[in-house]
Amino acid sequence: LPIYDYKANKEFAESAAFQRIDPAKTYFIWAHHKCELNTANVKAENRMDECTVPIENPDGTVYSVVNLRRPNPTLVFYDLGGQDVSDIVLSSGQYGPFFASFLNLLKGLELLHANHYVHLDIKPLNIVSVELPDGDFSTRFIDFSLSMSTTLIAPRDRLLLSLSPFN
Repeated sequence: LPIYDYKANKEFAESAAFQRIDPAKTYFIWAHHKCELNTANVKAENRMDECTVPIENPDGTVYSVVNLRRPNPTLVFYDLGGQDVSDIVLSSGQYGPFFASFLNLLKGLELLHANHYVHLDIKPLNIVSVELPDGDFSTRFIDFSLSMSTTLIAPRDRLLLSLSPFN
């Protein structure tokens, strides 16, 4: 598989675990749907794959359908998490609320670890933040393609992993 196929498949598989751990998406933004690359759908003239994505209400009922045309497998997210924090620009009045939102990240890591999962790819590109109408920020983790259950890790390696600041 090309790397984007593997990464999309792995992240989508992990989305089920993150949906169970954080169904309200308070700490993590996980994929709802994955558009598969289906060679039967690829149009010779533009090499684009056609994918139909159901848009759902919180109760799971479909209220709309979107047709996407993508050149490779695509994960579909129903909410925008904002921009990654690697290049976020803040005004002086936004610093307090922005950095206060990082407490949310720590709570998310506690929840993740309590459910025997590790992220394994925490970096500014995998943290997104958006300013809310009330002036606070919603800051959450994305990209779970490297995450895994700690129950799959040998006990000796779990100790080493627990010492790492990047899990």
